[in-house]
Amino acid sequence: MKRFLPLLATTALSLAAAPAGAVAINSVLGNDSPGFTDGSFPTVTELVAAAAVVPSPAPFDFGKGNDLFANFSESWTHSYAPIAATITAASLTIGIADHEGGSVGVATDMSGDSVTLSDQQLAAFGLDGTSLRSSLLPAFEAGGQGTNGEYNEYTVALPSSLFLDLADGSATVNLALQGPVFSPALLSFLDDIVNPFNGAFLVFSRLSITTQDTPAQAPEPGVLALLGIGGFGLVALRRRRARLARPR
Repeated sequence: MKRFLPLLATTALSLAAAPAGAVAINSVLGNDSPGFTDGSFPTVTELVAAAAVVPSPAPFDFGKGNDLFANFSESWTHSYAPIAATITAASLTIGIADHEGGSVGVATDMSGDSVTLSDQQLAAFGLDGTSLRSSLLPAFEAGGQGTNGEYNEYTVALPSSLFLDLADGSATVNLALQGPVFSPALLSFLDDIVNPFNGAFLVFSRLSITTQDTPAQAPEPGVLALLGIGGFGLVALRRRRARLARPR
């Protein structure tokens, strides 16, 4: 029995250090529960009201850019406690309205000329200097549909190459749109037109990070018993060896 006691102690120590479960970290800017669903058409009044429900810093406080005068081009920073644990997954979700992500077809510009539009209203999208445009582009161009005022939510899984940047407790996102964009006529007897720029209303941004933490855990009663038996066995073994080493 004595020869197995050290093994019992080692086993008990291993059980006491069993890994913990996953931990989720969420950083939200703006209002990620605005009260309207993906694909809906909130009014400007509803968008402004949603921004007022929670403290919404720029650019989540009001629409940015304008289809007639300037493109939407903004950046924002998620701040949270630095992460010491191992990051296993991360994603970024944005809610945005009136971005006309899928402006396609032929329409008339403000000068009366015909213009052919392609799915290229997303000019730039990235995090901490890393471009994520190709990850967002397919869904972004499928949404919006070139219709004024449509609201959509988009989620992008972040690559593991960004996990080290995320661990420092700060993540800066940039998003830029571009025209021209298709604008349906306000009245049925008027022609559809093309506006030179692309403004939008950014409703929220949510950064989600999953980590695998291994904090010290209180041992179970059975583990404590094993530790006690193992410790007693180690002491007994040392005493026996000391007696055998004495000269006779």
